[in-house]
Amino acid sequence: MYSNENIKKVCSFCVSDLHLITMLLPYLNKKIKAKEKVVTIFEKDLEEQTNLVLSRLTLNEEEKLNLLKTNWNRKIIYNFEIIEEEIIKMCNNNKVNIIINGSKEYIEAVNHKLNEIFNNLKFKSEIKIINCYDITKLDEDIKDILKSHDTILNTSGEKEISEVFEGYEKQKGA
Repeated sequence: MYSNENIKKVCSFCVSDLHLITMLLPYLNKKIKAKEKVVTIFEKDLEEQTNLVLSRLTLNEEEKLNLLKTNWNRKIIYNFEIIEEEIIKMCNNNKVNIIINGSKEYIEAVNHKLNEIFNNLKFKSEIKIINCYDITKLDEDIKDILKSHDTILNTSGEKEISEVFEGYEKQKGA
């Protein structure tokens, strides 16, 4: 977990790339309108599917163009210096949303790298790290993932975990 109180972790679960994009677009649109910064760190390229979904939505052209400016391409974690530079530039009193999608191992590796960056930085930015998991590829208990996140993002927006998973209570100290 991150030691900086300005960092909030959000989890999200999807069943396909199209479901992920459909869930992220309204959230991103809202963040872009609020002039918040967005960094994407994806294990695979989602640009083609994003273009497909956007072509079928009834958004105005400016909103579509702004959403397309979000990098939907794959980012190789081994070239993390580029991502680190991008994040450091954005962490200048801005609200920053870092969206990560990939396998559980990829998400864990990116979070480990981010932890290294943020533990060595002094900043006042509010940062949300949104880890997007493919629920069909999770072998272990979802409760472990939920315990390490503050909220959950789904198609109706960011929610408290207990609102989405009835009866869920976060353990103190988790």
